[in-house]
Amino acid sequence: MEYIEGDCLEDVWDGLELQTKEDIINQLRDILTELRSLEGTFIGTVDQAHCEDVLFEETDVPRGPYNSEEEFSQGIVDTLLEKEDTAFPRMVCAMVKDVLKGHKIVFTHGDFLPRNIMVRDGKVVAILDWEMSGWYPEYWEYTKIFYRPPYLKGWFNDGMVNKLTKSYYAELAVMIQAREVIWCAWSFSVLSSTLEIKVRILGIEKRIIHTTHFFIIPKLAVSSAV
Repeated sequence: MEYIEGDCLEDVWDGLELQTKEDIINQLRDILTELRSLEGTFIGTVDQAHCEDVLFEETDVPRGPYNSEEEFSQGIVDTLLEKEDTAFPRMVCAMVKDVLKGHKIVFTHGDFLPRNIMVRDGKVVAILDWEMSGWYPEYWEYTKIFYRPPYLKGWFNDGMVNKLTKSYYAELAVMIQAREVIWCAWSFSVLSSTLEIKVRILGIEKRIIHTTHFFIIPKLAVSSAV
């Protein structure tokens, strides 16, 4: 381990001058371009293990590695239907099969966000947290930037996100729908289990709990120590 002196970009972004922000984004774009120039022959982690991604965290079986994008997209479909095999998830599955195809497989960081970027004196000095890195379809890095609402962050409001890499709007739209189905199903399951436990504690064993709302339970970000 090496100690790297610097500031977390997320903590200092709003206080930077516009030119400094532009310079940092240019450096990050160059880093991503170099990473994405490395093409792979499978989809999964660098050691050819299953996909390490929050999208697949609550699945019954590990997803991947995959030999092709077609197999990877089928893995997303399997995850969707595992969570909820009803009309809307099936429609999202059709969207996945129609849109998520024909992409190059490139090296991907998988969590390329300001909280994982260290800067010092206007220079990028480190990229942290590589546990989700691996070989993925070229759209994956872009869509992963939107896993947690970037519109709450300064660099999104400053119009910098689309300067990092090529935009994949259609793929992003599909992945937003897919994540909504997967995470809502998981969150609802957690909520229902919690309510059931509370009801049993009260001694109302046979009461059936109904709810008409889904609740998104945000996951806590756990960063690797540097």
